[in-house]
Order: sequence, then C-alpha cells, then structure tokens
Amino acid sequence: AAEYGLITEAALPVKENHVTNPFTDYGKSKLQQSKFFLSGQAQPLNFMIIRPFNIYGPGMPDYLSISNFVNQIKLLNSSIGSKKKVLEVGNLEAERDFLYIDDFIQILWNLSQNFGAYNDVYNVCSGQSLPLKKIVDYLIKISGEEITIEQKRDRLRKNDMAIHYGSNEKILSKLGVMELTNWEVGLQRMFNEC
Repeated sequence: AAEYGLITEAALPVKENHVTNPFTDYGKSKLQQSKFFLSGQAQPLNFMIIRPFNIYGPGMPDYLSISNFVNQIKLLNSSIGSKKKVLEVGNLEAERDFLYIDDFIQILWNLSQNFGAYNDVYNVCSGQSLPLKKIVDYLIKISGEEITIEQKRDRLRKNDMAIHYGSNEKILSKLGVMELTNWEVGLQRMFNEC
C-alpha cells in the first residue's frame, strides 16, 4: 500500500486504480517492480501485484505498531515492583486498515488458485479503518495491568495520514464473501502467542 503515497480522506477507501505517488524509498521501489510487470516486460510470466495494508499477528517485527505495543505491555507485565507502568506510543489518533496474518495468508492462497485473478493488482486489506487508540486500550484491558499511555515525540511520523484504509472490492469480486478475523480476537491471539 506504500505505492499509493499520501491519500486524502476524500479518496478513501483507496482503490487499485488510484494514482500512485509514493514518498518513501520502500514505496518507490515497490512501485518500480509493479510498473515493470504492468508494462508487459515480464511476459510470458503470469503475476499478481499484491498491495497489503497493515498485517498483524504473532511473530511480526517490533518496528510495527501493534507488535511494539504488545511487546512493551508484555515487558511491563513481567516487571516487578511499584514502578509506574508506561506504554510509549506515537500518534494514537491515526486510523489504519489492519488484517490478521491468517486472513492475509488465506486470501493470498485463494487468489493464487484463481487463474482468472492473474496479471492484475490487488489491495489485500479489511476495507475498514481502526483507530490505534482502540487497539492500545484493548491490549491494556486484556493485560490486566494499570498502564499509563505516554506519547513520545520520537515515535511521531513526519508524513502521518490521519486515516488510511483500502477498498477490498476487487478481491471480493474474485473470491466472494470473506470471513475475516475480528480485530479483538486477532489481538487476543497475538497477545497470548507473543
């Protein structure tokens, strides 16, 4: 999804035909790969360009927000003593499109088995936004701890969109109805398995 770049709220949910204008090196490199395949230079290979949004689940790297929150809370849970427990966060007002890892894998498998889905671009997303504050509040609740939330300047992003989520209409048109993991269930699994 980094291929899209900064998206205005009026353009949400962002669709696959939206103009791409990435601002990160990561997004720019992904877009070059996409352009190569879409130009026809890769023929006779069949391809799928997958634009995943925010994937979460057990084993995700700590630099991703939800993994970072879970790992911080786990450390706070294991700390002994009366020291104040503080969760360091960035912008919790941001809303993002989160998809549980098992759902992501299932979608990729199902798309790969649909030969009519090849040679095209797909957003792989839930199609809904979820506030980071809601995620943090739920993680604190299931931890059973009294934790104070503290915003840190070094955790704020320079180009942070208030809200960002994708349209999953195109994958639904290829796969039909999808049963996605409820975000609370996904967070509980992640918390239990990390």
